[in-house]
Amino acid sequence: MDVYDAKRVNITLAALRLIMGVVFVAHGAQKLFGLFGGGGPTGTGQFLAGLGLTPGVPWAYVSGIAEFVGGLLLFFGILTPIAALIITVDMVFALIFRTSKLGFINLGGMELNLLIIMICLGLALLGSGRFSLESVIRPKRGVPPVTT
Repeated sequence: MDVYDAKRVNITLAALRLIMGVVFVAHGAQKLFGLFGGGGPTGTGQFLAGLGLTPGVPWAYVSGIAEFVGGLLLFFGILTPIAALIITVDMVFALIFRTSKLGFINLGGMELNLLIIMICLGLALLGSGRFSLESVIRPKRGVPPVTT
């Protein structure tokens, strides 16, 4: 891969991480804190219980923490494969308990969850990229850390 291609890949990784991070921090904040019109743990818990995830409030915390923490990790580019896995598990639960019942491209169907899972797969396989906090704080693989 030449320098031009590497730069495009790193810009793409940063863009995907940033938008996914913002979206999932916001969704987690809806579930955990009731921000952005969210139901907080109680409202989200009632919704999840209605889907069959009982008791609902603990599941609201699990989902909210996964989305909030996973989103923060993606946004800053820290432990990106782990963050992508966390969000993937959250989306698989959404597929199983909600969107698969709505069909494909039909009133909130499963297409968005599938798209998010594929983006997470790409991020997990390719990592954080050059424009990430991890690339600053972690030494390059195969290169010994500088010692004094």
